[in-house]
Amino acid sequence: MNFLNKFPNVLALSTKPETQITQEMIAKANADLAEAKITGVTLLSREAAEAAQANADKVADLQTKLDAATANASASADKITALEQEVTKLKADNQSAGDNHTSIQGKKTETDGADPQQTAYNASSFDFNQRANKALGKS
Repeated sequence: MNFLNKFPNVLALSTKPETQITQEMIAKANADLAEAKITGVTLLSREAAEAAQANADKVADLQTKLDAATANASASADKITALEQEVTKLKADNQSAGDNHTSIQGKKTETDGADPQQTAYNASSFDFNQRANKALGKS
């Protein structure tokens, strides 16, 4: 509906030829214009209030999303910290296992092959004995 249709005196004044306009019509039109001004301000105020409420709703929604994202980021940071601690522990365990392996290898070398000549002698002696026993028919 056209805004002027709500105020017929202003509409009538705007459509009549100047020669047919009376003082009474002007007074009624001015009264309508004053009411239109009040109505227009009221409409603008209502629209502004509705826009402000819509913005407040958007702000509340965004704040909720921000709070959720912050909580998720905090939980993710806690998970990352826990994983970093686990990796550090596993690296320490791995280093310890490597140290143990090196230590065992060192001891094995000390007992099995500290003297390479003795090891070679033992092997050739075993081989000789095995061939001699075979030649004599012993198993």
